[in-house]
Parts: sequence; structure tokens; C-alpha cells
Amino acid sequence: MTTAPRYFVFLRLGTNFRPDDRNDVYLSAIGTLGHKWGRTTTTHLSNVPGQWVGNVNNMRESGDIRGANVMLGYKHTFNSDHFIDMNVSYNIWRGPNDNQFHENETWADGTEESIWQSQHQDVKISNWEAALDYSLQALPWDMTFQATDRYNSHRITAQGTLEPDWDAEARVR
Repeated sequence: MTTAPRYFVFLRLGTNFRPDDRNDVYLSAIGTLGHKWGRTTTTHLSNVPGQWVGNVNNMRESGDIRGANVMLGYKHTFNSDHFIDMNVSYNIWRGPNDNQFHENETWADGTEESIWQSQHQDVKISNWEAALDYSLQALPWDMTFQATDRYNSHRITAQGTLEPDWDAEARVR
């Protein structure tokens, strides 16, 4: 059995300023606000020797979500097959979440065990990103040179730490 009401609002805004046919300045923003809460009951049955024969897990969750991304960019078009595009953006995401668990285990001899757990997650993520894209169609048979550089001020590593990250990529297609 699951009951999980969720209420979210998602917003998106953007605009372009084009002073002439070759230059674009753009600004965009997205944001979300929300709240969730709910209950979940899961019943497990087992016939594994030495294991409980029944387990009822009740979970309650509640939390808020708040987030935004704002991007400012500039694109210069040299011609229809040649451009440079650069932008910078800021991301911020917040969301405290609380979960409470209550497990009732029933064993083969009829004894019961009650287990309580509580978990709080205070999600706070924010970072700056910058990107530079360059594209040139070098030959008339659709051979295009593309180069991309991206910088992220806080990338999460496999070890769970935050560190700056710079990616560069060049390709011919």
C-alpha cells in the first residue's frame, strides 16, 4: 500500500536579444518548488531457514525540493556553417528529506522484533558551469570540426568528494 501526495511547481523563462543577424545574447532560467509526503507499507514473507517468516515495513517520508538554474550566453554566427557559442550558468538545488522506518519481524517460533530507523538527508548542491562551443563545417560534404570546453566548479567524484572539473572535446564528423 502506498500513499504519496506530491505537489510541485516547475517554472521556465527565457529570452534572446539579437542586436544583429550574427549575434545573440540569451538568458534562461528554470526553477522548481515542491513538497512530498507519504506512507508505504511493504509485507515480505519468507521460508528461508533461520530467517524471519514475516516482515512488515512501514515507511513515512516527507521533504521539500527547491532548485534553480540560470544561464547567460552569447553566440556569434560567422556564417550558416561556422559559429562560436559560450555560456555560464549557476545551479542551486536544496531539499531536506526525512524518512522514518518501522519494521515488525515475525520469526518461526512466534517471537516478534520491532526495529525503528530514522534518516535525514539535507541535500545542498550548488555549482557554476561555463561552456565554450566552436563549430566549423570545413568541407562541403558535411565534414564539421567541433570543439567543446566545459568547466564545472563542483563535480561529485566516485569517492563522493567535490572538486572542479574541466572537460575538453574536439571531433570531426
